[in-house]
Amino acid sequence: MAEVSIGIAFIAGLVSFISPCVLPLVPAYVGYMGGQVTTQMAAVVGPDNGVAIVHRNRVNTMAHAVFFVLGFTFVFVTFGLLASAGSLALRGSLINIQEILARLGGLLIIAFGLHVMGVMPRLIARVMARTDWMNSGSGYLIAQAAHVLIAVVLAWALVSTVPIVLGVGAYAIWLVLGGALTRPGDFWGNALTRLQTLLYSDTRQQYQPRANSSFMGSAFMGVVFAAGWTPCIGPVYGAVLTLAANGGSLVQAGVLLTAYSLGLGVPFLFTALLLDQAYGVLRRLQRNMRTIELASGVFLIVIGILVLSGQIATLSQLGSGGDFAYDLEECTTALFNGEIRADQFGACMEGGKSSLELPSPVPG
Repeated sequence: MAEVSIGIAFIAGLVSFISPCVLPLVPAYVGYMGGQVTTQMAAVVGPDNGVAIVHRNRVNTMAHAVFFVLGFTFVFVTFGLLASAGSLALRGSLINIQEILARLGGLLIIAFGLHVMGVMPRLIARVMARTDWMNSGSGYLIAQAAHVLIAVVLAWALVSTVPIVLGVGAYAIWLVLGGALTRPGDFWGNALTRLQTLLYSDTRQQYQPRANSSFMGSAFMGVVFAAGWTPCIGPVYGAVLTLAANGGSLVQAGVLLTAYSLGLGVPFLFTALLLDQAYGVLRRLQRNMRTIELASGVFLIVIGILVLSGQIATLSQLGSGGDFAYDLEECTTALFNGEIRADQFGACMEGGKSSLELPSPVPG
């Protein structure tokens, strides 16, 4: 497994951590973990052992955070391995499943990138505002042309005869039954409403931990955190899942999915360990959330294009040297510590942190 692919998955985990669906909740999660320990230890705090209690508090908060990370890592890796196993089981058949996954997965990752950047909501809103226009005249012709274009792209992505017949045939049946040929405006209005519900609904279950929850309670919180779609984590995890399913073995898939989980989990652990200092970093990141969204979307679009064109292996060769891992570690640490901004991350990876003109550190 080329280390650049692992680096991509790790960065994807970081992107998930600093996303609008996760970053604002980090203080609440870590605060719960710290509150758990404080509650459990309050009875033994005395004037002579305050320092020891604070130290134990931090150690135990870190332990709760470790179990929380293990909980969501278990879900992400297990689900990803099941999906990858299904992909591997279909290989060697008459259907070129690997190329289909590359084409469909690349298109899906690009769409996810547009979603993260905020382009998709604007596009959907504009189309839904003109559904009546699509029911007659030039709007009707444009809507039918869009149906044909989608069918052509679907046929290209499905590569070979049997998948094309099944896929395009199912799409045609959906159009007929959905009324796309008679009232395309109503058809697209209903379809885009369902798409909005799918993409922008947070399906995570709300878990209310008890005041005396154990380490296994924190692990269960991690499971609940992972076992649901969110508008931010879902698309990024889907991109990593596509890379994993398109790999050569379950071992490679497991390494990628573990790297993604670490990219999401390591910042949680740093936050639990550093506490007050980390909160200052989180506040600075939240002030630059729009920049983070744009950078994250561009990151996904680039990965989607590489997957779509089959050039992900070329990227792996370019990043096979030791400098990539060093730059990834240095720039990630600098971003988390507030030494660089989110929009400087790409330049840091390209030329190293020393190539940037960095301002004096701002107190957290």
